[in-house]
Amino acid sequence: MAHERTGTGAHSYSKRANMRFRLKPQRRGVALLLAAVLAFASGLLAKETGTLRGQIRGPRGVAVPGATVELVDPGSGNRFTTTSNEAGEYAISGVSPGNYRVEVSLFGFRKVVREQVSFSGSQALRLDFELKLATPEELARSPSAGPTRGGSGLGSAENDAQAAEAMRQRARFAELTAAAASAAAPSILIGGSVGG
Repeated sequence: MAHERTGTGAHSYSKRANMRFRLKPQRRGVALLLAAVLAFASGLLAKETGTLRGQIRGPRGVAVPGATVELVDPGSGNRFTTTSNEAGEYAISGVSPGNYRVEVSLFGFRKVVREQVSFSGSQALRLDFELKLATPEELARSPSAGPTRGGSGLGSAENDAQAAEAMRQRARFAELTAAAASAAAPSILIGGSVGG
């Protein structure tokens, strides 16, 4: 009986070894298929994206901080929004290939719009903008000229926030206008001679 038991045990072991051998090629196939699917999926997910950067300047080349720069995908309506820093510089990264519209705005200035700005692959595109001062009529028509109160009384907190933002923008506009005026003012020499 001991002999039969050994025979049976050896036969079971041999059968298990054959099963392992038969499954190995199947496992390899599954592993290769899984690797191919993952490689394809990572290629789809790893889209190349671009960057839009530039500088916003006002009259006489003065840097304009606080300008809102929006990159708009006209097809989907998706928007990338940023604000220019103290040096008037801005950057928007992660832009997928396609055609976009760029809008630059700040209270006190005319809104600038550039259509058909194209991105392809991992492009780095530079667009600088020069803002022109708005006329008093344009300021009066501006949605950020100030909130209107009254009506149903709903949204008063929103109106207060809009009023505060409009006041901040007006103060910044006054600072920029003063800076532009001082840059344009001629130098006056008192009590000396020119050209020696």
